[in-house]
Amino acid sequence: LDIDFHPIRKNLNQIDLMIRDQDYPVNSSLNIVFISDFKGMGLELPSDSLSNHIEYHFVQTSDREVENISLDSLWIRKDNKDEYRIFSSISSQNMSVDEYAISIYVNTEPYGKSSVSLLPGETKTIDFIIPYADEVNGRISSNDQKIQFDNQLFFSLPKNQKTKVLILGQSSDYLERIYLPDEFEFQAISPDQLDSGIIIKQDLIILNELERITKPLQLILVNFAKNQGNLVIIPAANSDLHSYNSLLADLDLGSISKLSPIEKRVTQINYDHPFFDEVFEEKSSNFLYPLVNQSFDGDWSRSSALLTFDDKTAFISQKKFYENYVYWISAPLSKANTNFTNSPLIVPILYNFSDHNRLVEST
Repeated sequence: LDIDFHPIRKNLNQIDLMIRDQDYPVNSSLNIVFISDFKGMGLELPSDSLSNHIEYHFVQTSDREVENISLDSLWIRKDNKDEYRIFSSISSQNMSVDEYAISIYVNTEPYGKSSVSLLPGETKTIDFIIPYADEVNGRISSNDQKIQFDNQLFFSLPKNQKTKVLILGQSSDYLERIYLPDEFEFQAISPDQLDSGIIIKQDLIILNELERITKPLQLILVNFAKNQGNLVIIPAANSDLHSYNSLLADLDLGSISKLSPIEKRVTQINYDHPFFDEVFEEKSSNFLYPLVNQSFDGDWSRSSALLTFDDKTAFISQKKFYENYVYWISAPLSKANTNFTNSPLIVPILYNFSDHNRLVEST
């Protein structure tokens, strides 16, 4: 028998009734063979079909090789405040295509087109740049003439929520220049003004050169870092080491031993650290590295260094704390102590401190 595939799907029970409705000799044994791909067909037969003189056989066949082009994932990156970059993975299954058309739509309007050539089994990444908007609903669509359905991949970017940044201590010019009102809700208060109503609204807290950390403040900060958001600790030159070490111990970050008056230069950037993803296009060999007049010596072995001094000790360290991050800066950032706040490094570093919900690849 030459049985080919047919687009019309038949009901399995109806076929069974048609077979058994034929005129067979009484008590004759029947072998009923179903040959199909069984797509969308249940294999369960009604109880009255079961008989001692009927035996069923099911032969599942497969169609000829599946040929398909699929948009199988999408991810989004925000390169700057004015635009998004939309990536999608496109793959070929058992077919070759040349200049295969892909389009992107933003809020129902066509915005851009691209094309890709693929060999069988090949996967490539395409990308589009779209403008920043408060809210985006979009889709990527492929022009597949063979299959007229399931050729769209939808995405949405919800209305942007400003990141809330709280400075505990005196505000500084460099902080206000970075945490601008178009992206951040920024405020600076003294620790004695702090209450739980303020804390629960924050995404980032920066301790800006406090002399001493009280026990109640310590409990608030640890709870915040555990449940709420990122925490940055910038010590004062006259910091009370005992209170700081108590906080650092609760955060499992490290410990301070003493304030060192030795001048140090920040000479190494940990380019491979995920913190710096998408920050640098290439490594710099002639970078003007900042200078620090005095800094705190300590043990930061339980954290990872982002920036390192010329003596190989850590200048800025990061520690994962539950689902958030704690950052330690081992020197006061006042102008009297360092020129780091005038360095190009200050912008991406402080910006990434606040990037609590950084865009990552997702499907």
